[in-house]
Amino acid sequence: MEEQNPSSTDIKLIIEKGPKKGESIEYKSTKLIKIGRVVCGNTFQIKESGISSNHISIHFDNQRMLTDLHSSNGTFLNSQKLEPRVPTALNEGDCIKIGELTSIIVKIGMVVEEEGGGGLRRNARRLGRSKAVVEEEISDLGLGLGLGLHDKLGEGVVEEGVGTRNLQSAVEGSSVNHL
Repeated sequence: MEEQNPSSTDIKLIIEKGPKKGESIEYKSTKLIKIGRVVCGNTFQIKESGISSNHISIHFDNQRMLTDLHSSNGTFLNSQKLEPRVPTALNEGDCIKIGELTSIIVKIGMVVEEEGGGGLRRNARRLGRSKAVVEEEISDLGLGLGLGLHDKLGEGVVEEGVGTRNLQSAVEGSSVNHL
């Protein structure tokens, strides 16, 4: 594996608390990132009353830097209040607190870019859910047919009050073997 240039590493921001809890956003380090309450002028919007219209920016100047954009309620980096408009170094694992509720964890490193991907990749909240929740939802997709995550079409399924049939028949709605 070839060595990666540190200036080409990505930054991942994981929303740990707040209205967008569970979401994560990824950017190339060379991109200017702006976070605020409104869409206009920001890369990422978080609708929370304690967040200013244009609250923070993250840019790369030989290292990742966080700047409070003179927000009304301030920005905290690892529990330390930042001075407005004074860039402060960001490091792996740092916690950014903005508004009343929002906490953002910083992850720095190489991220596999999706084909055709740009500088931004957002992972919806559902993508951060645990495997158990996803498996439960997949089994719910069985539409009451007793289908599960690891079931194979062709194996018998018992439906209460109906009988038995293989999964493929159950899905297609045919071939009931009455009990």
